[in-house]
Amino acid sequence: MVLVINQFFMMDVNMLSIVLAAVAGMIVGMTWYTPKIFGAQWMKLAGVTPEMAESGKKNMMQSVGIAFFANLVSAYVIAQFAAISGATTVVDGVMLGFWLWLGLQMPINIGQVLWEQRPWKIFAINGAYWLVSAIVMATVITLMR
Repeated sequence: MVLVINQFFMMDVNMLSIVLAAVAGMIVGMTWYTPKIFGAQWMKLAGVTPEMAESGKKNMMQSVGIAFFANLVSAYVIAQFAAISGATTVVDGVMLGFWLWLGLQMPINIGQVLWEQRPWKIFAINGAYWLVSAIVMATVITLMR
């Protein structure tokens, strides 16, 4: 068992691709949730007031840092799956991102709707964001393998 775990974590991954994929994921998120795209609608659906958003700016650097770290973790895991599957093309990246989203992220988003009583529209906004982000990150990683 230890050998299998060591082999999994020692897969040959391109660390630059992980960093670039994490940056790409951040760019997708910052773009997706701007007020002119889905940000204003998301705020309304999530019950985030302008005052809450303004007070959140106090910790913006910390929040961005944590989000970037989370994207690094996601990119690393995607890179592991890309290495295991041998993904190296744009189509491979799109398919990898799609399947990871479908099997891992989408069920979490549905759970938020079912158990947190969030509207289906917020599922659509967040779910589509995670789909696009996973595809972009996986494509960056697969093309740099």
